[in-house]
Parts: sequence; structure tokens; C-alpha cells
Amino acid sequence: MIYMVFIGIVAILIFIRLSLFFRDIRNITNSIEELNKGKSRKRLTTSSGNKHIEALCESINKSIATQEQYQANMKNHEQRLRNSIANTSHDLRTPLTSILGYISMIRTDHEKAHHYLNIIEGRANALHYLIEEFYELSVIDDDSYNITLERVNVSAIATNCILGYYEPLESKKIKIDVDLPDKAVFVIGNTLALERIFQNLIQNSIKFAFDSIHIKLEEQEDGCVFTISNNTKALTSADITHLFDRFYTADKSRSEGNTGLGLYIVKILLEKIHGTIIEASLQKEWFTIKIAFSKEYPLSVFN
Repeated sequence: MIYMVFIGIVAILIFIRLSLFFRDIRNITNSIEELNKGKSRKRLTTSSGNKHIEALCESINKSIATQEQYQANMKNHEQRLRNSIANTSHDLRTPLTSILGYISMIRTDHEKAHHYLNIIEGRANALHYLIEEFYELSVIDDDSYNITLERVNVSAIATNCILGYYEPLESKKIKIDVDLPDKAVFVIGNTLALERIFQNLIQNSIKFAFDSIHIKLEEQEDGCVFTISNNTKALTSADITHLFDRFYTADKSRSEGNTGLGLYIVKILLEKIHGTIIEASLQKEWFTIKIAFSKEYPLSVFN
């Protein structure tokens, strides 16, 4: 008799466990169906006490969280894309509208034709720069695009790039303090990529500088560090975290010819030549960017 009671109790317990097990399976199935239909993002729970069911629920919950994060990222990406399209349309339309306007003025005022043509040339050059920057991005922002690494004189490249900006620095009355090694400093990189990196960093510094820019190239045992700083009243701490994002433009800096691609291109090219961004900071109205280059070839070159 006792044996039969024991068997009965065991059977009831097994029935309860199985009932909870199958209920959890039904709940999981229903939740997955609602998830697939986009009706619910509710996290799964279990009451069966089965460790395998608990592990399954945990795995599904992680998948739901990952999907939510992915969708949030996609939503942010779509918003940034819409903003970038709007900004790009503005950047392209502004010089083009100006060009068309001055062409009309030439037709009615021949005496000032030469003056108007100079303005048109400036607007056309700005438009050409924008298109070139978009094209450059389409080429380099591709995993299949590789840059040939070589041993290059980074101090000579930096010197030539700085000298090329004498006129805009002079016209904006910006004082520049340069500290470069007297000797050649060789790193692993690419001449064209380094030229573009330095050009974009200098252009960015000129764009935001109030009246001073400091540039320093410091050789180290295993590489070198390039630092560019400028005093500014046009940036905030919130801007600093986004300046290397694609199409990001600080509100106060929006002007004709500014695509928000300059520093993003710097970041991409640094990755291609295995350089690094050490610092991007704003302290006491001084904006600083530090990047580093190595004297050794990356191990991936030999693999």
C-alpha cells in the first residue's frame, strides 16, 4: 500500500514537472512567434526549474537584446544618413546656386565680369573639393581597399604639408608654432596617405582655430607622435566625441565646403596604415589631436 502511495506521489510530481515543462515550451514558442512578427520584445521566463529550459530562455533573451541593439543602431544610422544627405545637398547646392547667380549677373553687367568670374572660380573649386572628398570616401571606406606600406620620412611629409598652408594661415591671421625634428624620422606608412592625414588635420585646425595653432612631431623609440592643437571657441566637449564620425559637423562650424568627412577620412587612413588616434580632447579652450605611427611593420604583413 505504501509503495502504491509512493508511486502515486512520484507520478504526480512527474506530471507537474512535465506540465510546467510543456507550458514553458508553449510560452517560448508563442514568444518567438510574436518576436518574429514584431509584436513583442518581452523577455522569456521559466518556472519549470529545468536548467536546459533556463539556458534556452537566457540564450533567446540575449538574442532579443542583441536584436534590439541592432535595430537601435540601424535607426541611429538611418537618422545620421538622412542628416548627411540633407547636409550634402546643402553643401553641393550652395556653391552651385552661387555660380548660377553670378553667371546671370555677368550677362547683365559686363563691366564686372572679371570680378564675377573670380568668384565663380572660387565657388567651382569649393564644389570640386566636395565632390573629390565624397569620391575619396567611396574608395577608401572599403575593406577591399589596401594601402601599400613602406618606410617613409614622416618629418619631411609633415613639413611640406605645413608649408602648403602658409596662405590660409596668413589670411586668417592665425599664428602657428611648429616643433619638428631637424633630422629625418622614418615610420611605416604611405606617402599619399600621410599627406592626406596631415592636410585634413591642418585644415580642421584652421577651421576651428581662434588665432593659434601648435604642431609637434616627436620621435619615440618605437615610432613617433604627431600632435596638433588649436585654441577655439567653436567647439564643445559634446563635439569632441563625434568629430571622427562620418558626416559629423559641429553646428558652429557649418560653412560652405565643410562635409564633415575630413577627420573621418583621417581615421580610416590611420587604420589602413596601422596608425592610432591617441587623443582627441578639449581642455581650457584648447582642442588637441594626437596620432601615432610605428617604425615596425605590422605582423599582418608577414602572415
